[in-house]
Amino acid sequence: LMLVFVLTSFAVFSKNIKVIAPTGASELTLIKQMKDNKLADVNYEIFDSPDVLSSKIISGEADIAIIPSNLAANLYNKGIDYKFVGTSVWGVLYMVSSDNKIKTWKDLKGKEISTIGRGLTPDAILKYLLKSNGLDSNKDVKINYVNSTPELAQLFLANKIETALISEPVLTNVLGKKKDGKIIFDIQKEWKKVTKLSIPQAVIVVKSSLIKENKKFVDNFISEYEKGIKWLISNPSEAGAYIETKGKGLTKEIIKNSIPRSNLKFKSAIDSKKEMEEYYKVLLDFEGKLVGGKLPNEDFYYKK
Repeated sequence: LMLVFVLTSFAVFSKNIKVIAPTGASELTLIKQMKDNKLADVNYEIFDSPDVLSSKIISGEADIAIIPSNLAANLYNKGIDYKFVGTSVWGVLYMVSSDNKIKTWKDLKGKEISTIGRGLTPDAILKYLLKSNGLDSNKDVKINYVNSTPELAQLFLANKIETALISEPVLTNVLGKKKDGKIIFDIQKEWKKVTKLSIPQAVIVVKSSLIKENKKFVDNFISEYEKGIKWLISNPSEAGAYIETKGKGLTKEIIKNSIPRSNLKFKSAIDSKKEMEEYYKVLLDFEGKLVGGKLPNEDFYYKK
């Protein structure tokens, strides 16, 4: 389902600005701006489908987007003229299991792990961490791929799978319903153990033409976005209550409890460049097409 928010306050720009994001943690980072209605002529659209999200950027319909960081690099390397402005979601992946014998990575040997996105970023992160912890993803474990996070959650709740890689905020809902399910690995912490860096999972990108036409508006939007994330972290109950009114099947309590595990923090493009390049190198080694076959050049990074 698509959720559209139209803001009608004072005019700040001569055209309608379209801001898009996927459901989940990325959507949460925009709650404050959607709720306050400060910026006029700004439309917020939230999509379930990554393909629709990508098409809106390729067509130039979106002026500002919160998207997976690998998609930002992929589109940029294909000549889609957007700048990477900053990182806001630093990983929402967790490995959960109802098998209480799994304590370490070695305990996964001979086990089946269910996840989404064969050949996509969750798959790349999982296989990288398995390898880094001495396991061969082709021999030591069996990886089972399902179509979506909701489907993954349902299989786990129905006891059809024992171990899975599940993201927030779905994870909070699952753990609230399945008492024998527990987090065995915080994937973000495991990544940091190996790389010494965080996972820059979702980023904000802005159309280059908008920056050229009205840099002041862009910088103001980024400033409000950063403030909004800080507000979200400090006011999880209020944020949860707002999302609950949108009829998306997520309760106030689920949102409130998922925020601490969603690793939300704004960091500018330049300040998160080191983490980004390390992450892109892992993805390049795993499957080059995930990031468009090469590291983005310096022009990819927005400088105020």
